[in-house]
Amino acid sequence: MYSEIQRDKLRLTRASLVQILTFHQVMPCYLDFILAFGLESDPKSLGIGGFRGQITIHDPPRALALPAIGRSGRHFELCYNLKAVCKHSDNGKSSGSSKLLGNGKTPDDSKPKNGEWLVRQAAVYHHFDVEFGTTQWIVTTNTTDIQQKYKDLTGSDGHSKDKSFSDIRECFVASLGAHSLFLQWATEG
Repeated sequence: MYSEIQRDKLRLTRASLVQILTFHQVMPCYLDFILAFGLESDPKSLGIGGFRGQITIHDPPRALALPAIGRSGRHFELCYNLKAVCKHSDNGKSSGSSKLLGNGKTPDDSKPKNGEWLVRQAAVYHHFDVEFGTTQWIVTTNTTDIQQKYKDLTGSDGHSKDKSFSDIRECFVASLGAHSLFLQWATEG
């Protein structure tokens, strides 16, 4: 899930969001992290960060088991948000590869000034099934640059450990590579 431009609303309807989060049984606290997206009164504010986790390994409720989609009910899930600053340059790009135009004002009012530091953010949800080794990611961000970085991580030029899924151990190691990528993204610029 992403917004078209920095500080804009997410490109997703409320009904679609509810359907996605319900179908995938996403932990409710993920909403706390995605509610930070949209128009902000102070685009320089870092706001509050956070990390939430939930582990269900022993005696999971039957309702959590959905073998048809690779869910045993024995899993861990976590969500967190990342916020970082990037510096805008006159060529329309910013360190950190974020688009930084638009906040609901007229185009001239919304353009950041050269050298202005702005906030970019991402909210990450991860579900890992410890029996099947299946993993699910939902990443919400201001731009699609994280998606491209993930494609590079798991693409033909990526490390084999980041795209090997033959057993549960390899699936877990690959998920750690993705978390590392997201953290690295937050430090760019």
